[in-house]
Amino acid sequence: MHADNTQLVASLPALDGVRSEVVDWLGTHVERVTFEPGEQLVTEGHDDRDCYLLVDGEVEVVKHGQLADTDHGGGVTGELALLYGHPRSATATAKTPVTALRLCASDFDALCKESPDLARDAAEAIIDYLRFRFGFEPPGPWRPLAADQ
Repeated sequence: MHADNTQLVASLPALDGVRSEVVDWLGTHVERVTFEPGEQLVTEGHDDRDCYLLVDGEVEVVKHGQLADTDHGGGVTGELALLYGHPRSATATAKTPVTALRLCASDFDALCKESPDLARDAAEAIIDYLRFRFGFEPPGPWRPLAADQ
């Protein structure tokens, strides 16, 4: 299963250009999950921090009750909570059957402690994707969350 996950991670546009070590690490630490139409991947205001790399399907993103975006296979959702530790900024709901790779925040936090350079490469790849897709500009250089978060 890890080899399959590694191949899926390597094919995702959201991680295009990331070092092979990051792809390998993600492939061994993500879990394949599925969502049926109407199921929420993340919920606005919640404090959970898991991130979802979308393999296929379509996700509707609603912020403050208004449709903000539609995302699809190749994208990522839940990334801001993972990287910055903020409560969820939007709700992402499966519009179609969705297959995703869940990256648990606890695994990413462990990577930040064990291999900060690898974690930084993963974070910067996600930030570059957000920059390209949404014009996102981070509040400053990305840094791992403090140990107490």
